[in-house]
Amino acid sequence: MLIPGTRRSDRVTTSLRLFVSGKDVHGSVFAVECRTAVLSRHGARIVLLQHINPHEELSVRVISTGLEADMLVIGAISETSEGIHYGMRFVDPKIELWGIEFPPITNEADSVAKVLLECEACKYTAVVYLREFEVEVFDAKGKISLRCKQCQEVTTWKVSEREPSAPFEASAQPPLKPSPPPPPRAKDGADRRRARRLDLKMTACIRTATHGDDVVPTENVSKGGFGFKSANKYAVGMVVEVAVPYSPEAANIFSLGRISGLRALPGEGRYAYGVCYLREAQVRKE
Repeated sequence: MLIPGTRRSDRVTTSLRLFVSGKDVHGSVFAVECRTAVLSRHGARIVLLQHINPHEELSVRVISTGLEADMLVIGAISETSEGIHYGMRFVDPKIELWGIEFPPITNEADSVAKVLLECEACKYTAVVYLREFEVEVFDAKGKISLRCKQCQEVTTWKVSEREPSAPFEASAQPPLKPSPPPPPRAKDGADRRRARRLDLKMTACIRTATHGDDVVPTENVSKGGFGFKSANKYAVGMVVEVAVPYSPEAANIFSLGRISGLRALPGEGRYAYGVCYLREAQVRKE
């Protein structure tokens, strides 16, 4: 279930092979290969078959690089056909295990989209915030020129080839209690939006416990949010996780958003929605 809370880092949905060892709830030692579902600068969601107590310390090694770190089990998040999804954080908060650069989340204020990119020259991987003209170039070309910290020069960047994690499964949990709806539009009907809207038909993913991963085309995007159409019913004020752009063949970055508008489309059997991003400062107030 999605619960609003302060997020200190972006979350990348990628399947990274790990070797994990520790003790289960019975005190038996295990050492198994498993995969990540989500990565962040400070931890991960890791899928295991074992039942593990909260606050248990595990040893985690990335198979592709051999890098190791100790992680603390925060608790179980959900159980799917893959196994039990555990939220974990690094024992040493300064550790960098995933080989991904995570920029300060406060840098996202002017971004229209977030994407995991890699430098074509050196394969350096980073979470990149794209502003409105950058996202137009990236949407048209599939690549963008950025300065690489490792190459120390401007290079061409493309979508990272890291393997995506499995799609999020819908659960039988009841839908979230909606947050209070946003203030109504001014009585004179004026549109008070300050962010310029781009008519980009990108693919987005709306993630909830009720509907799982709902993959939809965007109607428009701006640094404040985007519009989309879906046959699924979402309540105005509902907090969701969103990824724009989204690709089932790539690792994706999910952010918190709120359903800000709803309009029925009887002739289409769908609904038109607006989503506004929840920035870090807003999330802290919830």
